[in-house]
Amino acid sequence: MPKTAALPQTPKRGRGRPRIERDEQVARRIKAMVGMGASLMMIADLEDRDRHVLARLYEREIATGATEANLAIAQALFAAAKRGDVKAMQFWLRCRAGWCESQPTRVVEYHGQSARSAALGLTAEKDTGWDALLNPPGSGAVQ
Repeated sequence: MPKTAALPQTPKRGRGRPRIERDEQVARRIKAMVGMGASLMMIADLEDRDRHVLARLYEREIATGATEANLAIAQALFAAAKRGDVKAMQFWLRCRAGWCESQPTRVVEYHGQSARSAALGLTAEKDTGWDALLNPPGSGAVQ
């Protein structure tokens, strides 16, 4: 009988799955993906890992990735505005300072009239018949 070659012996390991270790390169990728708006499910699919494992190993990156990305963009926008970029200035003023170019619209409440007739009443010309129809005499409306 021919002699068979013995299989190489591999060292025995303990029970269960091997422990998954944290990798800093993966941590940077996860932080970047979270900052760009990727969900944990998407990241888990791309990294080919379970989302629960990612949530456990990279909790800080998942929690702070979006905030750090927003801060970086805000710093770049602020620097552009300080350099004189008018569009950056306008965007900053609209979003952060509550600035708007148009005047607030006048809100008038009419009881018993539809919104359409109320809007038409605001733009009705005098002596066209609209003002008399929308504001009958004795209703207390300014004529």
